[in-house]
Amino acid sequence: MPPPRPWNSLTPAQRDVLSPLRDKWDTLPPRRQQNMLQKSEHWVTLPPEKRDEVRLRIAHWQAMTPEQRKEARANLQQFRQLPPEQRARLHATFEHFQELPPEQREKLMQEFRQLPPEQRARFQGQPVPPPGGH
Repeated sequence: MPPPRPWNSLTPAQRDVLSPLRDKWDTLPPRRQQNMLQKSEHWVTLPPEKRDEVRLRIAHWQAMTPEQRKEARANLQQFRQLPPEQRARLHATFEHFQELPPEQREKLMQEFRQLPPEQRARFQGQPVPPPGGH
């Protein structure tokens, strides 16, 4: 296990990238610190537009409730357990969806929310619940 890295031992560049974690850095487990340091090294290689995208994702994550985060983690785990070809199809579909104009994406999401649970399950590739079950 790597030794803990006190905040003051980080380089100015590392402190700049990791500034959102400043107040809790010294309480993070050493493994988590190491992980964040590795991510900070990758961060500086990203083009500005990619950094902006990551910042938006982080802000979205931070705005989620603990229950929403738990659901997101479960969905990711479920996605990772899919066969590679199914993951590739879902990824391609998601990329196509992201390229749609915002109005069209919103319209499709509203239509999806109005589908009965069994149709949503089929669309998502999940097992279809028994009639009357959830």
